[in-house]
Amino acid sequence: MTIKMDTLQNIILTFSKEEQKQCVAFLKNKNRRGDAKNIELFTLLLDPTLTQQTIIDTLYNTATPKNTFHALKKRLYQSVINFVASNAIKTENSTEMQLIKLIVTARSFFLKKHYQLGFSLLAKAEQIASEYALYSILNEILHTHIQYIEYDTKTNLQTLKQKVTQTHEALLLEDQLNIAYAEIKQIVKAIEHEGKVIDFLPAFTEVMQQFRINEALLSFKSLYQIIEITSMKAFVTNNYLYEEDFLLSLYKQVKGKHKRESMLYYHIAILYHIANVYFRNKKFDGSLAYLQYMETVMKEQKGKYQSIFMLKHQMLLALNENFTNNAKGAINRLIPFVEKSSFASVDELDITLALIMMHLQQKEFKKAQQLFTKLTHTDAWYEKKAGREWVIKKNLMELLLFIDLGYVELVEARLKRFKKNYFNYLKAIGQQRVITYVKLITLYYTNPEKIQTIDYKNKVEDSFEWLSHKREDIFVMCFYAWLKSKMYKTDVYNTTLELVYQVQAQ
Repeated sequence: MTIKMDTLQNIILTFSKEEQKQCVAFLKNKNRRGDAKNIELFTLLLDPTLTQQTIIDTLYNTATPKNTFHALKKRLYQSVINFVASNAIKTENSTEMQLIKLIVTARSFFLKKHYQLGFSLLAKAEQIASEYALYSILNEILHTHIQYIEYDTKTNLQTLKQKVTQTHEALLLEDQLNIAYAEIKQIVKAIEHEGKVIDFLPAFTEVMQQFRINEALLSFKSLYQIIEITSMKAFVTNNYLYEEDFLLSLYKQVKGKHKRESMLYYHIAILYHIANVYFRNKKFDGSLAYLQYMETVMKEQKGKYQSIFMLKHQMLLALNENFTNNAKGAINRLIPFVEKSSFASVDELDITLALIMMHLQQKEFKKAQQLFTKLTHTDAWYEKKAGREWVIKKNLMELLLFIDLGYVELVEARLKRFKKNYFNYLKAIGQQRVITYVKLITLYYTNPEKIQTIDYKNKVEDSFEWLSHKREDIFVMCFYAWLKSKMYKTDVYNTTLELVYQVQAQ
């Protein structure tokens, strides 16, 4: 089995500080030799800036065969996997294990005819399973209760039957959501990563018609899946307004419920989605409030999931800062993450693109250009990694940068490549205005003196079918602001903020 360094390192970098300590203790306990280098390798992998060769040179003072290092890496990988598995069993399933013990003990008492003790244990188990939304275990509890109902003088069979029906509905909802989530994920993957042309809305509607949502039965996990599904719709259609009301109403249904340990990940993800929807709808106060709450929740369970969500959280904070007239703070927030970046994960790529956008808005062209030089893979590679929309945004930003820098030959080459690679795709998915935008900036590039004329301004106004300011995507506004700043000889960042604040004033 060959283990890539980035695979092992990516796993280790998701560990919280507490998990890092636990893993080192796990390795120490496992080591039988005093000269084992697995802990040293583990520590070195916590620094993403170190190259593999630097790590090898640090581990071994003399020339060492590569096989020795790869064998060490393989052993560490297996140990890390064993640690994660052991930790998951110990921390994630504590409640489930407690309930299973209660059920088994209750059944033992029933067999010994200690019925009241058995029913007392089942009642305790039922209460915990209901609070923690553990429907499969709750089903076992009710099954056992009904089996011995003739010995229970306090419980009505009809009441139990109603509970069984509700539990089955909850289990069915979880299964249906799981299937719907998987199907819509496949559709989005086909559109975003494989370049297939699919009419998303009919496909989405067909999947969603497979089930009805009983809000009373929602858990944090099922709500997370619903939010992911609707977020994918909002992402493809660039319409976040509907999602906001729908998402918040469902979140209120679930928020008051008991939060079991294994639901923490989903709760954090939900808070991020809500903060992101508020941001996309230009409601920055709401977004910042949920990001603050998200930061508090991320610290629960000793910051177990903090490393997983840190980049998303910081990028969204920076975007909020950027669009509330604090561009310097936003840029300073993101720079440390880019300096440590391997430019390999989706979150790292999103942060890089966000920072490039901010540098362009501040006319820091050389800094934007330096970031582009870090993106060394082909567009095809980035499409598979981050999606086609990310690649299109990257190409458009690069085009605007080269126009601002006056790189004539590069502009012409990028224009030709963009038209060849994406015009047919954009036509097929109904994104005509991206094509129109490219044609307009081409017209500006070839005839810059005409951009301030009435004819050009009218052409811009007539060429776009803009959505209402409330519905218009905030990133689309950024591209339009660049063009508008050229037309009216205004600062691009101030022009961007003016467009955004028009929304807030409405």
